[in-house]
Amino acid sequence: MLLAGHTTPVGLSHATVLPDFDFETYSEAGYVWREGTQKWISISGAGKQSGISQVGAPVYAEHWSTEILSLAYDLKDGTGSRLWTPDMLYPEDLFDYVTRGGLIEAHNSAFEYYIWHYVGARSLGWPRLPIEQLRCSMSKAKSFGLPGSLDKVSAVVGLERKDKSTGTRVIKRYCCPRQPTKLDKRRRIRPQEEPDGVELYQYNLQDIVAEGSVSQACPDLSESELELWIIDQKINARGVHIDVASVAALAAIVAQGKEFYDQKISGLTGGAVANTTKVKDLVDFLSANCLVCLPNVESDTLKEVLARDDIPPLARELIEIRKATSSAGVKKLQALSKRTSEDGRMRDTLSFHKAHTGRWASTGLQLQNMVANGPMLAVSTCCGTPHALSLHQFCQACQIWDPLPEAEEWSGGLMDLVIDTVTRMDFEQANALLGPELYDAIGACMRGMVSSAEGNELLCSDYTAIEAVILAVLAGEEWRIEVFRTHGMIYEMCASNITGVPFETFLHYKNDLGKNHPHRKPFGKVPELASGYQGWIGAWKQFGADEHMDDDTIKKSILKWRADSPAIVEMWGGQHRETAPGSWKFYPELFGLEGTAIKACMEPNQWHQWRFLSYGVFNDVLYCALPSGRCIAYHEPRLTGSLCRRSGEPTWSLSHMCSNSNPAKGKIGWVRVDTYGGMLTENAVQAVARDILAHGIKNLEAAGYPVVGHVHDEIFAEVPAGWGSIEEFERLMTTLPHWAEGWPIKAAGGWRRRRYQKD
Repeated sequence: MLLAGHTTPVGLSHATVLPDFDFETYSEAGYVWREGTQKWISISGAGKQSGISQVGAPVYAEHWSTEILSLAYDLKDGTGSRLWTPDMLYPEDLFDYVTRGGLIEAHNSAFEYYIWHYVGARSLGWPRLPIEQLRCSMSKAKSFGLPGSLDKVSAVVGLERKDKSTGTRVIKRYCCPRQPTKLDKRRRIRPQEEPDGVELYQYNLQDIVAEGSVSQACPDLSESELELWIIDQKINARGVHIDVASVAALAAIVAQGKEFYDQKISGLTGGAVANTTKVKDLVDFLSANCLVCLPNVESDTLKEVLARDDIPPLARELIEIRKATSSAGVKKLQALSKRTSEDGRMRDTLSFHKAHTGRWASTGLQLQNMVANGPMLAVSTCCGTPHALSLHQFCQACQIWDPLPEAEEWSGGLMDLVIDTVTRMDFEQANALLGPELYDAIGACMRGMVSSAEGNELLCSDYTAIEAVILAVLAGEEWRIEVFRTHGMIYEMCASNITGVPFETFLHYKNDLGKNHPHRKPFGKVPELASGYQGWIGAWKQFGADEHMDDDTIKKSILKWRADSPAIVEMWGGQHRETAPGSWKFYPELFGLEGTAIKACMEPNQWHQWRFLSYGVFNDVLYCALPSGRCIAYHEPRLTGSLCRRSGEPTWSLSHMCSNSNPAKGKIGWVRVDTYGGMLTENAVQAVARDILAHGIKNLEAAGYPVVGHVHDEIFAEVPAGWGSIEEFERLMTTLPHWAEGWPIKAAGGWRRRRYQKD
């Protein structure tokens, strides 16, 4: 048995044995009891998902019904695991250890923290457990490129897995509300009520054994990453303030709207489609009665169908109803309602090291995919009320003809106006005002539901084109670096290079006409977004290139972009070079990131450097060492050989194992994926950008700016009204770590206001 403090070599570092603990709990959070049917239902009104998955750990923990069923812990002092249940005396040995400042670990320690804080300390009088004393084996696993789930990571590292079927059964039986039956009216079953209840306690004890084993299979977080993780946990515990009153008002409008549209869709279809959620019935009705075939009811599909001019009026109306009522932005109202704590703050919104590159993901609130823009609206001159464009020249609020000015594009100011106006109305009034734009407007107002508490303000800024800057720096593309050092107008410069239109023409066009040159988007923005990571025609089309040019024009533009950016092409790398430009004769050479990674697989146990980055294979893990010293881990790298069609020489395909949770990227789970120069470049750039963001967060926290959220290139903090400044905020964001000294990283466009926005 290893004692606390013992270290064992793992990866490029070591793992430290720490005391650990794990709770099993009961709660009715996320459930609603219906007296009429005598059944429990999900808090959202339907569906199988309930409990903690609906409300999140903080709301779950603070719920009045939440109680600790058992606590398993091991102080790693040689005496083994222990179990505490509420019928016992308090675990004084654990309390003494925590009170003395001892470190203690859990898998997904945030859950244990909230249970200890809300149930243990607040309700039972336990000693306080500071975040600084916590450690998390799940965060260690994810930082090492492994799955976060205890079951999944146990399987990957070759540990004996928990009895999942037993675990699922006992959790469902003892930790969740129970549907009563005629013979047994109980709404819950307590483990002490039946002999089999001991299985829950055994499962709890098995958990900490598995968690300890996983922890020993994953290297400790580095000093810098541990500091960041503690800050991250504090940000999550701090939470973001939610405008609860406005959320409730908008939710009431949406609920009333659902009743209205349920009746309408049923009436239009003669009862064939009972309500707006009957997707299959709607698809079948449209196919049989309107000859309109919908492959699915995704938002993009509905937009494409509505853009056609051959859709019958009935089909168009039905599809518009479905599109409006299924708005992704509106669905966030449910998350805001369910996951906000009693004090009006939503906590646990950021998932540390969620992506392979180390970037965060947003949970619950989903900050990273909030609607950025809303509909264009007209604001009446008589009373300043926003209106749908279809109501042009008539003010619904004043019931008078009023020449409305030109429509306004969505902005933070327009969002504020919509929120202030609509939250004082019911569905009928709001629908009369905004009509077909109502649901899109509500969806776009979700950002504004994130607000500051009374007497506070939000300060926010973002890094300017951070991925493009880092790509240029890592590759050594000097002309691009100079653009970012000076005017920063990379889209205009790129469009000028591709089209031959002088750069000055783009400037004059903007100054003289007040809008961007028509070449800026197709030949500037699209190439910059689609080409940096070796994207070909399909990538350009994903950014809308096919709206402006055919495939041949796209291909020529891609080749011109690559010719203008040879250092970036060199960074992608490869395995063969032309003997002379345009010769189509090649000789083998491993170069750039692809070549360096392959060389590292061929020659393990040593580092192979390419400019700021190094690759090396150690113990069957391919590492990419970043300028910060942090590494991206690619597990079980493998080379598959074949012959190059162009040169006839051997060529290699590189693959590795990774945890995939995105169905759009293929099979879910621990899977083997191929990689190449463009993907390695994307990983490196995004990982370095994450490290810059992390350094900015540390700077802001140290200077007294309490960060409450961040999204890839953006950080926002909540401060007392009038405190601090945007200038200092942006200076702290761009005070770079020593390894990035001199890089042209800038932050601009910062704002101070009550509501979160995206202008």
